[in-house]
Amino acid sequence: MSELMGARLAVISEKMVKLNTKFDLLHKNNQELMDKIREKLDEIDVQAMEANREFDEIRRKVSTAKRHRRGRGLVRSIAHRIQHQANALLVFLGLQQKAKKSEENSAKRSLELTKTYRSENALNTHLPSSSKSPVNSKMAGPTIKLSPIKNNIKKTQ
Repeated sequence: MSELMGARLAVISEKMVKLNTKFDLLHKNNQELMDKIREKLDEIDVQAMEANREFDEIRRKVSTAKRHRRGRGLVRSIAHRIQHQANALLVFLGLQQKAKKSEENSAKRSLELTKTYRSENALNTHLPSSSKSPVNSKMAGPTIKLSPIKNNIKKTQ
C-alpha cells in the first residue's frame, strides 16, 4: 500500500512540477507584458508632460504678448494725449497755427450729415393712425398732417 501511495505521489509530484513550470512561464510572460505596458504608459506620460510644458510655454508667450500690447496701447494713448496738449499749448502761445480742414471736405461732410439726418427723420415719423383710441394716439408718436391734393385735371365730357 505504501508503494502504491509512493507511486501515486511520484506521479502527482511530476504533474505538479509540470504545472508549476507552466505557471512560472505564464507568470513570466505576464510580467513581460506588464513591463511593456508600463513602458508605454511612461512614454505616454512623458509625451503628455512635454505637451503640457509646450502648452504652458505658448500660454506664457501669449500672455506676455497681450501684456506688452496693452502696455504699448497705454503708452500710445498717453503719448497722443501729451502731443495734443502740446499742440494746443503751442497754438495758444501763437508759436504754431491751428490745423485747418479743407473747405471741400467740410462741405461734403456737412452735406452727408444733413442727408443722414433727413433720412433718419423720415424713418422715425409715423402716419396718423386710423383708429381714434387714446392708446393708439399716445403710442403713435409725432403725426404728420397731410393737406389734400388739389385736382387740376379738367373734366372732359
